[in-house]
Amino acid sequence: MRPPLHIRAAFAAALVLAPALARAQTAPPAQGGAAAARADEPIATLDGAPLALAAYKDYLWAVQGASALDDFVHHELVARSAARAGFAVDDAALDADFAPYWARTVAQDPGGESAVLARIEEQGRTLADVRRSFRIARRLERGEDFLCQRTRVIDAAAIAARFDRDYGKGGVKVELAHVFLNRAAMRAQLVERGVPLAELGLDRLDRELAARAAELVKRLGAGESFDAVAREASHDQSTRASGGAIDGYNYDRFGEQLANAVRAAEVGVPFGPVQGAAGLHIGLVKSRVVTQLADVRDELIQQLARDPASSKERLELRQKLRAESKVERGPAATR
Repeated sequence: MRPPLHIRAAFAAALVLAPALARAQTAPPAQGGAAAARADEPIATLDGAPLALAAYKDYLWAVQGASALDDFVHHELVARSAARAGFAVDDAALDADFAPYWARTVAQDPGGESAVLARIEEQGRTLADVRRSFRIARRLERGEDFLCQRTRVIDAAAIAARFDRDYGKGGVKVELAHVFLNRAAMRAQLVERGVPLAELGLDRLDRELAARAAELVKRLGAGESFDAVAREASHDQSTRASGGAIDGYNYDRFGEQLANAVRAAEVGVPFGPVQGAAGLHIGLVKSRVVTQLADVRDELIQQLARDPASSKERLELRQKLRAESKVERGPAATR
């Protein structure tokens, strides 16, 4: 929640960011020279009194301590390792990555770009600060990707997993829609119709579900649209609006009994009801495409080689680089 206007106005009047902060924000890490701020230079003034950069750094060290130093060291190790291997990325490339990131950020805010910029300003930052922060994070990410890709082992298990993901388990990819019926929704419907809750034991609910499923199967057999029946009758709220279509179905959702029925089903012919782990399914395989691994193996290997580093790979790289380097804290870190 934003603070009241008078508080924000008073804060803005009392705290003035000094040129030292602007230089500190724009100078690259670990780079001195004219762009670097001096430790005795004020980073801001508070009610006219200077706040020194050195005091601000001491505060950050006291609050964030070794964790921030470890992150900084990791950035340095990645940059040096990547550079030795011939990898480099300039600000222009990073800014090209920033453009879609910023567009997504703005699109996700109902208030649009002006609201995002106002929120950034409330944090004491500018768009240039956000861009610089993005560059730092993205440069690290790109360096990690490069280093992990150079040493990545693409084995048979990785190829098989990607094949199953992209082409369906065993190379059989289906589009599946279902009408789902379960006890909880049936109980709620019957109570709404005036049936006493005490009469709705499991046996009664299962009989009602079986009767409802039989009625829907009959309607489908008479030629009624599966899409229309699913929109009207399915208890699966996540797929009901799409006519029962299960996005990305790959034989793992809703249990093995449904998966076996899907494998045996004829394309375009409703099947079921099938008893699943949570209720009854009436299904429709809308399409089935069979792919042989040998036909796409080379393509899959190329995809796996280009993949960004996984969280596991990034962690292992961090541990490896740190183990191979000697980091000793200087006197400034122990005072």
